Amino acid sequence: MIAQRLGISRTAVAAGLGLYRGKTVALTKEIKERIVETAKEMGYRPNRFAQNVAGRNSGVLGVMSFGGIGQATTQRTKEVSRAIQNAGYEMILHEVGWDSPENASLVLHLLMDYHVEGVILIEPTDWFDFSLISKCQENGTPVVLMGGRKPRDIPHVIADEYLGMRELVGGLIERGARHLTLLSPLYTRPDMAESTAHTERGSGFVETIRENGGTIVEGLSSKIPKRKIVGTLMDIEPILDWGDPYRSGYVGMEKVLNHAPLPDVVCCMNDDWAFGALRRCRELGVNVPEDLWLAGNDGLIMSAYGETPLTTIEQPWAKMATEAVGMVVQMLGGEKISRKNTIRRIPPTLVWRRSTEKLPGRREGRGGC
Repeated sequence: MIAQRLGISRTAVAAGLGLYRGKTVALTKEIKERIVETAKEMGYRPNRFAQNVAGRNSGVLGVMSFGGIGQATTQRTKEVSRAIQNAGYEMILHEVGWDSPENASLVLHLLMDYHVEGVILIEPTDWFDFSLISKCQENGTPVVLMGGRKPRDIPHVIADEYLGMRELVGGLIERGARHLTLLSPLYTRPDMAESTAHTERGSGFVETIRENGGTIVEGLSSKIPKRKIVGTLMDIEPILDWGDPYRSGYVGMEKVLNHAPLPDVVCCMNDDWAFGALRRCRELGVNVPEDLWLAGNDGLIMSAYGETPLTTIEQPWAKMATEAVGMVVQMLGGEKISRKNTIRRIPPTLVWRRSTEKLPGRREGRGGC
């Protein structure tokens, strides 16, 4: 139909819409623009399976998400979808889940069966077997990671988690905090060493405390040095109920509140934990920010709402998605990603809200003083 209206060949139309794989058809810029505009006017939708059989480009990028049901997953996926559409492609999304190792191989093979042109992995987990990607590489299908583990030699876009935590802790100290507690999912454990977010957020906390002349205290120590900055690492075992992302923060905050002395601020590894922690504070009669400051991480939309808006580190998911899709498109165009540019870090944004607000009469810097 498009070919008839424009009086050109079907081959030229297919080339103008970018449907051919491994074949170049010379077209002028004007003809390409007319083909695209006519396709839009006619509401053209390509038959992807017919394109695959004919050896044409599918025009589809596959996305594997490992985030489960959380709001962070929704926000990340939305940004990836938008970036893919802006690049002129369509998306096939499969949710693997945080706790479903057996699904990863199945999903990847399905994407290959769909003949997707490239694959983006969102937050691949610690258990993901990256040898599975070899099938994509054998087929010449570009693979880019967005967040999650940081394997070698695979293009990867990540937030600068270390920088974000340093800015948060440094800002809290400037605001008067002297005893800071980090609710951490056992980031020091060897079997969690591959988790970029866990290790870099934890390292940012520890090193900023030490650079400010502070001391790091492990766990539930009652020996808090007086008149000195102190960082307490409260290691909390992640709750293995993946349907309740708030439970770990709820349980972790109960341990903090049942232990003396009460810190000035509790920093949570993510906003979900902070929401659970805030709920437990209210139940036990501890007011935020009057009695205790609370900070999260991720920048979930809901962190700005509620009775106590949450200070958080807003992750640059939109920029990360645009960068990840851009790397896929770059490789599809025949350009290689240099070893120097294999990992691209994007700084997050620190957002101060009421949960760490300085209030008149609040006794700052308790820290055992």
